[in-house]
Amino acid sequence: MLLLRLRLLIAFAFAANVLVASANLGVYVDAKAISEPVAVQQMIEGWERSGVGERAQAKVRTGTAFKLNMPVYAGVVWSDIGVEKRWDYYLKFSRDTARFYGRLEAQSLDEGRYPLDLNVNGLEAKALYVTFSQAFGQANWYLRLNLLKGQAVQYGSLKGEGEVLADGGYSFEYDLDYQYSRDQLLKRQGEIENGYGYSIDAVFDLLFSSGVGLQLSVTDGLYQMHWQNVSRSEGCLFRQRVQLTHCDQNFVQDGRRDFVQALPAEYKVSLDYQSLSVGLQEWNGLHSLPLGWQFKNITLQYDVFQQASSVKWQQGEYRAVSIGLDHYDPRQAKYWQLSLKYFWI
Repeated sequence: MLLLRLRLLIAFAFAANVLVASANLGVYVDAKAISEPVAVQQMIEGWERSGVGERAQAKVRTGTAFKLNMPVYAGVVWSDIGVEKRWDYYLKFSRDTARFYGRLEAQSLDEGRYPLDLNVNGLEAKALYVTFSQAFGQANWYLRLNLLKGQAVQYGSLKGEGEVLADGGYSFEYDLDYQYSRDQLLKRQGEIENGYGYSIDAVFDLLFSSGVGLQLSVTDGLYQMHWQNVSRSEGCLFRQRVQLTHCDQNFVQDGRRDFVQALPAEYKVSLDYQSLSVGLQEWNGLHSLPLGWQFKNITLQYDVFQQASSVKWQQGEYRAVSIGLDHYDPRQAKYWQLSLKYFWI
């Protein structure tokens, strides 16, 4: 761990020596959220209007970067170096789970028993990254290496049963295995000793003689965080007004543990020809099929699968703004996308 910290300090010191003469400074924000059962605005709370769906997920990146464009070896270029703050949040649940927790919000669910099954995978971290690229003929590649320092974590699962009674009361009980920096179930503060991780971004571009362009990319490949001495709750938890059958006793054991948190990558393939483009994307089981049309600096896009529209303005590689929604009212949108990039050149 000491060696890793020394390497980070050396990278910062070396970068500082070359930035004044050769770098362009920039800032950026990149955020995306998709929520199947409720609007994104209600993703954490407000499930009283929950509909059909089994996922809610979001990721946010904001950072500062220096464009270096420094030759390294055999045509390989050190493209940039940057620091970044990132948030990742992945929630997966059964439809009955969404309906039951909607009942807790709206007091409107029919009486009966509902199996509960929920998994959460959340992360807050800082990143230091470097990017390398190379052009050869009509093709080029881009590789970004991300080193991460974890700051907060939510990772675990619950499985059990909930019941709504005829008089409006309810009961629930579930097996719990939950690692956290902040316990969102019992509203307690947790602890973390250390958390370090990594991920890789890679892009490959190819322009055919016909004028068709092909791009393949993976974002946050091999995405892992290695946590040390993290707070953990494990056992069976219930709130009963009638006797259910899942828990033998109400017992939750608190402790600490080391574990590896794996987070999903995002994959994209796209084709473009003149002003038209088509792509296919996969992000943690959710698929997108964006169709695009470009006129000068403006690109309009429609995602067939997510039924979302977006507009993007871009000036070269240094300035861009993009926004996407699946509903004209952002408060009701289940798909949000926002991207902003600005470099001083």
